[in-house]
Amino acid sequence: MRVRRLLPVDSDATKAALPGVRGCGLPNERRRPECDLRRDGVPRAPEGAQGPGRTKEGEAADPNVRIGGVMSNGSRERVHFAEGCQGRLRPFFCYFGGKWTLAPHYPVPEHDRIVEPFAGSAGYATRYADREVVLVERAPVVAALWRWLIRVSADEVEALPLDVTAASLAGLCAEARSLILFWCARGRTAPAREASSWMTQGRYPLSFWGETIRARIARQVQQIRHWRVIEGDYTAAPDVTATWFIDPPYVGGVEAGKRQRHYRARVDDYAALGRWTRGRRGLVIGCEQSGATWLPFVPFRGAKSIARESYKEHVFIHRSPADVGPAG
Repeated sequence: MRVRRLLPVDSDATKAALPGVRGCGLPNERRRPECDLRRDGVPRAPEGAQGPGRTKEGEAADPNVRIGGVMSNGSRERVHFAEGCQGRLRPFFCYFGGKWTLAPHYPVPEHDRIVEPFAGSAGYATRYADREVVLVERAPVVAALWRWLIRVSADEVEALPLDVTAASLAGLCAEARSLILFWCARGRTAPAREASSWMTQGRYPLSFWGETIRARIARQVQQIRHWRVIEGDYTAAPDVTATWFIDPPYVGGVEAGKRQRHYRARVDDYAALGRWTRGRRGLVIGCEQSGATWLPFVPFRGAKSIARESYKEHVFIHRSPADVGPAG
């Protein structure tokens, strides 16, 4: 029989196995039925439960119940999700280098606030959407898209056209067009100009713009009303204690130059980024690939690019006391 030492990442799985203990982070998405998520990313409440904001006929709604990121009495609080589900949503749009798939393998947030200074599609924060999320994004089109997603109604999303033609997109706002065109091709840092061949050929229909993706986004937008977007580079991030997920364009690896060309908003000085990263307070998670030296990265796990090419993810993890002075 093989025996291994339990690591911190095993804690959720251990909790899930004990009755009455919160947590359901079982490997390979094996979760307790009463706090599972449907495949579309919506939390599934226990059978017979009324759920947040819902009451039996004739009962008054609780004014302190969290609904879609804002308390029903008007104050902003963390979103209420099914117990143990940790507010997991699915991606709102595709983005080159997104971390939604890898996010469960990184340390779980240790603070109520999550800051992503290189937001992109916010793959890490999307897994923990009930937290106070601050996205910092330098690319104007991406920042504008996030601001629109935070305020758009579910009905407006449901009204978006399924046909990706010049005529159908002509009457839409720029952000709505960006959302649809991000879903027309995989692994991009800007909206596509047209549908990719994979989309037009009907390959992987659930990975491209269509009725399923549109309905999923419509269900999810209510749950990120409390998120905040800052348009600017990483230095515009608030100087706060938080869980920092720092995922800049990669400089390491043999394909570094190729990867940098994908990004419209690049990093000019990685040494300065390294100093800034070390100065953050709270839990700091830095992402890179093999070959990067601007932080003392260590091997993390193997991964595959959008082109199905294998590479090695590296990570920098640092925890600082919450009561230290302001970061430099």
